[in-house]
Amino acid sequence: FKDKMPFNSWAGYYTESPDYLPVAFKVSNLVVLDVGSGTGILKGDAMGRIGAALAMGEEKATLFGGLELRLRDLGFIGRTVETEKSFL
Repeated sequence: FKDKMPFNSWAGYYTESPDYLPVAFKVSNLVVLDVGSGTGILKGDAMGRIGAALAMGEEKATLFGGLELRLRDLGFIGRTVETEKSFL
């Protein structure tokens, strides 16, 4: 990226998954976390823990309070989450 300057930004964009919940997955060495619009600060701690677990090759992430979450539940393949109803 030497001598390259950004000409656009993502700040202010709104994103949503089909079920209004975060998306998290790993492809090769790339960890992808998308919290969704307007809830980043609320879900930031959990997504940080999920991202760290994905980066370390774990199958589960331990969230605050000891709750364990299967990482594949938030991915595209094997996704098993209920639709977030508070945003509808």
